[in-house]
Amino acid sequence: MRKTYALLLTLSILFICGMVFKFETKPLPRSYLASGTSTPLRDQNENLQNPPPGSSSSGGTSNDRILGISSLSPFEGPTGNTIAIMGSGFSKTTNRINFAGKNNVLVAVRSSDGHTIQFTIPATPCSLGDICAQSVLKPGTYPISVSNEFGTSNKLLFTVTAAMTNKTVILGLEQTGNVEDVLITPLRIVEDSRCPMGVFCIQAGRVVVETRVATPNAVSTTSIEAFNDQAFKTNDGHEIKITEVTPLKKRGVTIADEDYRVTYQVVK
Repeated sequence: MRKTYALLLTLSILFICGMVFKFETKPLPRSYLASGTSTPLRDQNENLQNPPPGSSSSGGTSNDRILGISSLSPFEGPTGNTIAIMGSGFSKTTNRINFAGKNNVLVAVRSSDGHTIQFTIPATPCSLGDICAQSVLKPGTYPISVSNEFGTSNKLLFTVTAAMTNKTVILGLEQTGNVEDVLITPLRIVEDSRCPMGVFCIQAGRVVVETRVATPNAVSTTSIEAFNDQAFKTNDGHEIKITEVTPLKKRGVTIADEDYRVTYQVVK
């Protein structure tokens, strides 16, 4: 009886040990046989053949070759101003800017970093290009795109505004000057309380000139104070200021009316 029990116990121990130490041997992949590597060679080759999105095996990014415009700065302005075009895919030397029509181009425009182009708004649609329509570039909204060896970009709109005029005219009393179709006539000196030269004054004083202003649509008479930021505004959008009055005052000397010279600045 004891022998039978001992035999059963021995068989049970052997069965349990066989279950614990049982394992299945599988051959290693050939890729693990390369000396000094812990990564399968097949996986390494797949990474080289399929680089991460947005990168290339040549060291750059694929986005650098996608030609497109993302923004303009500014998005409006008069001719003669400089525009910055931001985007990607710009060539260093061979960019063509299509501005104000498909046949109006600016050629050989440079980009130092491939992401920014700067150019000056031409006074004519094609002042620097190989196909030029020699007409004045009028205020309005025009599409802008960029072309180079990578193709042609999307279009963004730029608004050309009217150029601001800033002109001056020097007049004696009762003389009339014409600035941008605005007739200006200084009629009389209403006040000249300027501090004389060489005299210490608490206040600088002021000069006020009665002025007649005539536009194609209206005529008005107003008093304009010199050196004052508050300009006289006409009904057609002109702003008129007095920026200088000569001669300077001297102690004990009275300025005759015929000696006054008034400088008017006209801005639109």
